[in-house]
Amino acid sequence: MAYEIDKRLIELTVRDLPLNRRQQLSSYLNVEQILMSDCGLARDYRGIAQQLNLPYSEIARLEKLCDPCGSLLSYQQVAKLNVFDLFELLISIGRFDILDDMIPVILDDMTNRINRDHNQLAQKLVPIQHESIIWYDAYVCYADSDLDFVRRLTEYLESPAVGFRLFVRDRDLMVGNWVYETFARLIETQCRRMIIVLSPDFFQSHDCKFQSMFAAGLAIEKCQRILIPIIYKRCETIPSILRLMSKIDMSGVTNSMPDWSMKRLIMSIRPEQSPPPQQ
Repeated sequence: MAYEIDKRLIELTVRDLPLNRRQQLSSYLNVEQILMSDCGLARDYRGIAQQLNLPYSEIARLEKLCDPCGSLLSYQQVAKLNVFDLFELLISIGRFDILDDMIPVILDDMTNRINRDHNQLAQKLVPIQHESIIWYDAYVCYADSDLDFVRRLTEYLESPAVGFRLFVRDRDLMVGNWVYETFARLIETQCRRMIIVLSPDFFQSHDCKFQSMFAAGLAIEKCQRILIPIIYKRCETIPSILRLMSKIDMSGVTNSMPDWSMKRLIMSIRPEQSPPPQQ
């Protein structure tokens, strides 16, 4: 009897899989299998690469990586696949164990995402005069080109296991607000920390420069630790006020984020219990 994959998975692309699900896939497929599938394909990440017609040299390069499946999932031709098609590739290599474990939890993720989006939309439809002040654990400052990394970071930090609430401008900034005034008010009165995602494009952005320098001045004025710099891409020059701060290096990260880096980031955002920032 043919294995039937839930057709709802057609609506979800590999790119949109939550970070923890991509890591779960890696935990299964990174383990190289000795026995081949019935059709002669490797029963691990190599079998996926073979079905995508990747050249042998590219598969050999993947074999040298610590997370070959994670790297494979970041390839454009894989990232744009829907999860239904990806799982059909798993059927071809006989990995029904992965399908049995992952399909139910991914469907649960999709349901929770729909419910969360519905609730957020309902909240945004409430007239602004009736809204209460929302406190955020951190404001995320980033260049537009680094949005994909920010989305993955946000998925992890806002997951139930961690439980932070972040302000991400592309998601949370209300249409029609004065941008600089809103940023300044949020950073000063509604956010405990500011995560800054450093990359060459970050330092080319006037908005990023304004927000990070505003937060740095605020930290000096209040004698508080506010800025949390993350190096996402290597930068040739970093301003002195940021160069002197300790940073979390996530350069070179594709899909899987190092556990120690994430633990350090979590501790930096919430090192101790503290009251909401005062207006």
